[in-house]
Amino acid sequence: MTVTCLQAGQLNTPLEQAARNGEGQLIALHDVVALVRTLLSLSAASYVGELVLPAIADERF
Repeated sequence: MTVTCLQAGQLNTPLEQAARNGEGQLIALHDVVALVRTLLSLSAASYVGELVLPAIADERF
């Protein structure tokens, strides 16, 4: 059994406004959805243990 841990920063919603709001401090929800879809499409031979997705301007990272 494998487990992937996705550590996402603060999300920016609603979807239609997400890409232009936040000035780089919030992550667009559609970016997280795209990453989850990619992780789910990997073959059984692949394994991603941890994925950190901070916003570009998030000072914590």
